[in-house]
Amino acid sequence: MTARNPILLSILITIILSLTSSHAYRIGDAVGILLRTSHTSSSGVSTLDAYRHQMPRFGVSTKTRFDVSSLFSDDIKLAQDVKEHQPMVDRWTRTEHDVDSERVIRMSISFDEGFHHIPWLDIYNKHHRKVLEKLIITFVYSGSDGSIHAVHREARYTDADNSSQLDHENDLPKSFVVEYIWIEEADVDARGGVLMLFLCVLCAVFGGMIGECSASESPRRREKGGDTSFWETSSEGFTKRL
Repeated sequence: MTARNPILLSILITIILSLTSSHAYRIGDAVGILLRTSHTSSSGVSTLDAYRHQMPRFGVSTKTRFDVSSLFSDDIKLAQDVKEHQPMVDRWTRTEHDVDSERVIRMSISFDEGFHHIPWLDIYNKHHRKVLEKLIITFVYSGSDGSIHAVHREARYTDADNSSQLDHENDLPKSFVVEYIWIEEADVDARGGVLMLFLCVLCAVFGGMIGECSASESPRRREKGGDTSFWETSSEGFTKRL
């Protein structure tokens, strides 16, 4: 049991150090985001990192603009290549619905190394004639521990026929605005709670070690005490005999 206590103590210290040394954002730090884009005419999903000026700042509400051509240039080029090399017979046999379905551009965003993300949303849907005008992303965070607790989004669309952001020549949107809003929750001292728990466990471990030491010394004390009482009894008995 004595050998286990130092091992348990070392494990607890390692856990506490890992918790206290974990990454925490400071106000104004850039929060990394990963963009996933999808175009129905291309195969697969494209993944890319956002530019620094497009990243949200921890605890600071900001606005930025995403250029669609830079996000989907490869997908759009692939779609144009497919259309150009498609046999003429296939073009004639395709319905209007198939043509409209090609123009669906979608996006998903991950934050904080993938711990938080927003689901897929349409940037442009030709069939429904809607274009993404503004994306509002709300972060719920804690300033005390520098962490993001939740992420919510709200997409606002405009009619494609009346949108100034739609490039009618290429039938593609130009850009859209992303607004980052930060809402701080009531401070919860998570590290303080973990530290208090660690101190309680530490006291319990040291208490157990002291108890074991006391238990190991008690037989010696009994032997020592037994010898003393024996001589005292013998002495008293000797005195009485006299």
